[in-house]
Amino acid sequence: MHTRRWMVATPVAGVLGNLVSASLPTLAAGPPKLTRAFFTSRTHNEDKDNDTGVFVVVYKHDKKTIIASIADADSHGKYGYSNNDAQKGVHQVELNISAHWPKSQCDGFFYKVGIMARSGIFPAGSIHITINGVPAGTITSGNDRWQYDGDVTLMFDDNTVIKKTINGQDLYSRGGRLVWTNVA
Repeated sequence: MHTRRWMVATPVAGVLGNLVSASLPTLAAGPPKLTRAFFTSRTHNEDKDNDTGVFVVVYKHDKKTIIASIADADSHGKYGYSNNDAQKGVHQVELNISAHWPKSQCDGFFYKVGIMARSGIFPAGSIHITINGVPAGTITSGNDRWQYDGDVTLMFDDNTVIKKTINGQDLYSRGGRLVWTNVA
């Protein structure tokens, strides 16, 4: 917010008195603009592994134009997710905004969340085992399940927010595949 200095003449006992300086706020030019975006999750019974990446894409109401996103966030436990069901809680990831969209273009936004499981020391996906050239089996690695409630909060330069919540989500990444919720 910017301030503008004004000189105001004040009447004292009916005559022009002292000049008083006052600071009055000025309004931002134009409509409110998007400044930040966050994805917040609340884990339920099944937490996400600390090496599973979180993906979030936020769309304008047309479900095509991207407002904000993040790819492979938290694939190294940066935001406090863990592989311990006793450590549940609220976790927040800041999203990268694509532009300072006017608030009117963000109304009615949609978003989707995805996860992609890793597998620790093994590459995600399928590992085919052969012994002396004879197939002996296949190991599928990179499996994870995450049950959560989540919301996206869009923040604007006039200190207002738009928030959308999706509850009861259950994502299961098998073989290191990226899986998504439906666009909500």
